[in-house]
Amino acid sequence: MEPQTSLDELIRTQTEQALRKFVREYLGENEELSMRLGEQLDKLGEGHKIVTLVNAAVQAEFEKAAAQNAALREKDKPKDVKEEKRLDAERRQAGIVSDESAPATFFPAAEAACLGFIQSNCGGLADLIVAPPGTLLGTSAQDNNAISVFTDEGRENLYASCLNYAEAHPEIKLNFKRLVERIRTSTLMVISYESGSSQSAFALKTLIHEYGHLQTGDARETFKVFAYEIGKIRDIYGDAEAADWVRARSSNRGILYYAETGILFGQEGLVDMNNHLQAILRPEEYQAWLRATKQQATAGSTTSGS
Repeated sequence: MEPQTSLDELIRTQTEQALRKFVREYLGENEELSMRLGEQLDKLGEGHKIVTLVNAAVQAEFEKAAAQNAALREKDKPKDVKEEKRLDAERRQAGIVSDESAPATFFPAAEAACLGFIQSNCGGLADLIVAPPGTLLGTSAQDNNAISVFTDEGRENLYASCLNYAEAHPEIKLNFKRLVERIRTSTLMVISYESGSSQSAFALKTLIHEYGHLQTGDARETFKVFAYEIGKIRDIYGDAEAADWVRARSSNRGILYYAETGILFGQEGLVDMNNHLQAILRPEEYQAWLRATKQQATAGSTTSGS
């Protein structure tokens, strides 16, 4: 009986494969043939061996097609890029050795000096991190040497840069988990490695400006922030250096930069700004400032009224 059983099984298998090929290659493309076959199967009746074989072949092809379509839909399904990036970052961070006894920074000396400057001259509101070389500070200007961080995007930029730098420099001993915690939760200022290490007067004055954003709670370039910046620079460096700073601001656009930018966000802080500039600028420079702010205010009111 065994040889006959094996032969029956081979015939059944070959028949099923032939029927599935017939269903796939002919019935699916030929509606008339499908209808004629259906009529013949109806005549044979439910339960007939041929009917059972054909129905099984059709069902198998339907299931195969459904599985292929589902796979295609899954492939074309939009990916949650943000979630994928988060999971990838978690996997990468797990591979970084974090030494709890080490500093939570790549550049402890530069960071301590910059933070000490801010705390002794401006107060203790902010934490400060010296960013690895090449970190993008800000979203619109790639040449920022310092920023105050108000957005999740700014924190993520810094985190991604620190993650890359830690992977590239495993020889640096640091408490990476604590560094990440600072990035995630601190009231934060960031200075570039190049500026933080040099601690030039320009870099430190830029930090004062950035601290002004945190002190006023305003992320925009307002007169209120500018007045804080110039007032502090006067206190620390004196009027002559403050005047030079104003003249050189924003690629030597100076007074015009302050007037054009500040007026965009209203006039709060303008009185303090006027008082600072009147005290430190030459008379003709101060008059130029008054003309520029008046022109910008007039242009702004004309635009909003049109």
